[in-house]
Amino acid sequence: MYVSEILIKNYRLMKDFQLDFSTDEDNFLVLVGRNNTAKTSLLDLLDDVLNNDFKQAGFDDIPLGVRQEIVKALEPNSTMSEGDRIKLLDGAAISLEAKIDYSDDSGDMSRLPILSLDGGDFVTIKIIKKFNVDKIPALRQELGNTEVEAVDFLSKFSRDYMMVECVAIQGNNTREYKSGDFDQKFFGLQNLIKLYTISAKRGVANDVRKEGGQDTLSRYAQSYVKERVDGDIFRQLQQSIIETDDLLTQQYNGKDGGNGVFSTVINDIKNFIQDRDTGNISVRSNIAMNSILGYGNSKVYYGEGNDRLPETRSGLGYMNMYAIIIKLRMIIDEIQQNNTSGMPALEHIIYIEEPEAHTHPQMQYVFANNIKQFITDNTKDIRTTTFITTHSPHFVSQFKEIDDMVLMKRDNDSVKAIKVSQAYRGQFSEYESFIKQYLTVHRSELFFADKLILVEGDTERILIPYFMDLHDRDGGNEQKLLSQYVSVVDVGNYMYIFGDLIKLLGIKTLMITDMDYAKKGESERLQACSSDKADDTTNPTLKKLLPATKKPDKSTVDRIRGTQYDRLIFSVNEHGYILNADGNIRLATQKEENGYCARTFEDSFAYLNKNWIIDQCNNKKFVNSVKKKIDNSVDVNFEFGKDYIKSKAMFAIDIINENEKSEQEIKVPEYIMEGLKWIAKE
Repeated sequence: MYVSEILIKNYRLMKDFQLDFSTDEDNFLVLVGRNNTAKTSLLDLLDDVLNNDFKQAGFDDIPLGVRQEIVKALEPNSTMSEGDRIKLLDGAAISLEAKIDYSDDSGDMSRLPILSLDGGDFVTIKIIKKFNVDKIPALRQELGNTEVEAVDFLSKFSRDYMMVECVAIQGNNTREYKSGDFDQKFFGLQNLIKLYTISAKRGVANDVRKEGGQDTLSRYAQSYVKERVDGDIFRQLQQSIIETDDLLTQQYNGKDGGNGVFSTVINDIKNFIQDRDTGNISVRSNIAMNSILGYGNSKVYYGEGNDRLPETRSGLGYMNMYAIIIKLRMIIDEIQQNNTSGMPALEHIIYIEEPEAHTHPQMQYVFANNIKQFITDNTKDIRTTTFITTHSPHFVSQFKEIDDMVLMKRDNDSVKAIKVSQAYRGQFSEYESFIKQYLTVHRSELFFADKLILVEGDTERILIPYFMDLHDRDGGNEQKLLSQYVSVVDVGNYMYIFGDLIKLLGIKTLMITDMDYAKKGESERLQACSSDKADDTTNPTLKKLLPATKKPDKSTVDRIRGTQYDRLIFSVNEHGYILNADGNIRLATQKEENGYCARTFEDSFAYLNKNWIIDQCNNKKFVNSVKKKIDNSVDVNFEFGKDYIKSKAMFAIDIINENEKSEQEIKVPEYIMEGLKWIAKE
């Protein structure tokens, strides 16, 4: 028996949210996505249902559009029929569904009473938080009597008018079995699924004063030790406490008639109160076991011997990582104990939020490379699902298993969970292993961007951010690129492979690639050439994305009418843009400018800026190359980019440095600047 999926409805941005679990014993999912994509909301709901009896959720957790409909339905003067009102309120209910797969040999099926019924090999348990039908009249009357706005009233008091209902469906059975059918809270869901959380709010701080006088790691350590003192040690501690009590009591009251710590004040009390019962006092030591094992009696240090320092002298990143590991060990111990109990859980969920907090990239690599194996090794033969949420491309880059990655994708006012591996299934599976290896730190940024600019290599990777800055400096461009969440990602000659992943991400993307004109030589092998002699291209992206029937000559852009590569469809719109069918992916490549159609970015830039280079540039090697090779000959121009730029990175850096020092500004190739203006628009 295991949980195969959960479905959430009407909880914040999760209007209709489905998350599939793995059939493997060790289910490990990395939830990636931008801020405000419901990663924390998912944890909040799971925690509320499984650990808090679904008490926390209320009107404020219902999606905004649905809330407006609720207010209209509850208005005292509403003409809506009672049947329609109840239907609307039921449709607005917050719900969590857990689908549990099982077989006849799943073990003790009596744990789920519904399983005794016939039909199917799975059961769906649904926990619903909704407005109580019996309380709706009273709620409407209260809204009519109060001067408080309906939204504010419901925000504060909605939970008083709501109820929790449990529903179970056996297989594909159309009959629903509700709470009253079985006398078992949540149909045992809280016992079937155990949730263990390591929240992003771990209270890591260098200043003890911010943590109520108790160091963060020491608090964790104290919690850990309190539950793990074995019986023998406990008894030894008890005996030691008794002996210590006796010793302290003697110190307090005096030994063998001698004076003790409290002797003077005790005599003062006796002289004031001449009463045999109330005036005759003594002070005795009373050390409790809890005080020995309580907070404040364990302290974490780092270092050795006399070189040790308290935890607060350690960096926040290390403290964060130590805290996660200690907490994780406590969770694993609890999972192991639960598994040996009479009624072990079907599913143990470990939810770790943002482990990268306060940590430098290398520490993130270490944690990411070890966390999965650590949990797997310690939960063998125990059904465990681990969720890790992250905003860090450094963290994501270490997970080469695409099956582990779940994209939390926002679509207007809702969020969906999409497994990244879905982009590479069936006929596209040949690219999956490539993508696994190619998602380096820099390229993993694409999971967190609002917009993407894909480029081929070093020149564009260095220059495009600078061109974005030039775009923003232009007063005519009101929409600034550097104020948007745009990532520039270099993908080499493999841009076409990313097509399906980009479609899955569903974000606006500019693909900047070179024409790379070529002709067939005597050996039938393609050779680089100028645009006027081209009958082919060496660029695999153009070969895949543009029509095979069209030659990539200088008029290629104007002649393209449409093509289909896999599911990525490109066509030319009325403005001459090469766009996919959804209009959110644009392909930008060289076109004729000033009578010349360049082969690459380098010769395009050099041709457009030859006067600037000769007149303004102080880099003599660069200038001499331009003087020697840039003129009105097409052959000569293309050879500049092919033969005279030995270091593309240095070429790009020289452009930036020289432009910032010159009085005359460089010209950005039109195909690039048009693309930047396009992607800048909302």
